[in-house]
Amino acid sequence: MPAQSGMAFPISKDRKGYWQPRGRKQLILASMQMIMGTRPGERRYLPEFGSRLEELELEPNDEVLEALLKEYTVEAITRWENRVRVLSVQIVLAEHTARITTFWVDAEDPKQSENTFVFTIQRG
Repeated sequence: MPAQSGMAFPISKDRKGYWQPRGRKQLILASMQMIMGTRPGERRYLPEFGSRLEELELEPNDEVLEALLKEYTVEAITRWENRVRVLSVQIVLAEHTARITTFWVDAEDPKQSENTFVFTIQRG
């Protein structure tokens, strides 16, 4: 796999004041954060981009919500981030939050160790 670097959000500077490039894993994590935090329709020139998680904001905490959170997470990440292969998704529901943990591997090197991405949404 070729080395990959670029700018990821949040953008930061090193000790000397230069823009600090990020490695492949950091770029993937930043991309996943952007995907999960964007509502479809929010981007003018790419209106389908994002995840449907906000649709579930007022749904009751039950098995249906948990299943939909998993489905919408896998749907969004597999559609918009082709550098990863999602292995599983774990949901932890609390009164006003849902914590989504996605377990994934790099699609170019699936034999590497498993990675995690955690995204928390505020509800109701």
